[in-house]
Amino acid sequence: MTFLALLTHFGYAFTISLTVLEDLKELEKQQRDSHQKLQKARETKSRIEFKYKSVEQRLGDLKYSNGQTRVELKRIHEILSVGQRKMLAVRRGADNAHSNIRDFNEYVLTKSVLF
Repeated sequence: MTFLALLTHFGYAFTISLTVLEDLKELEKQQRDSHQKLQKARETKSRIEFKYKSVEQRLGDLKYSNGQTRVELKRIHEILSVGQRKMLAVRRGADNAHSNIRDFNEYVLTKSVLF
């Protein structure tokens, strides 16, 4: 092989090496970009999962609180119902007493007119 042929051969090989190096650099850049995108996706997923767990916890707390409020409301409703029934019974008794007093007054007035 002549010197010129040898130089030409190495020049060609050098050109191929440069192309391969450029390709490798591009692949490394793409790999870094992919890794960064993957890392961002993982971080986003982690934030979303944390937010989801927080919302689920808040929902559970609200459901528990709502249940306690319903129990308290039912208890108060029962107390109110008993109180209203007692009040109506007392009113009926008072109305009966007023009616009896009125009847008695009328009776007394009619007896006193007769004497």
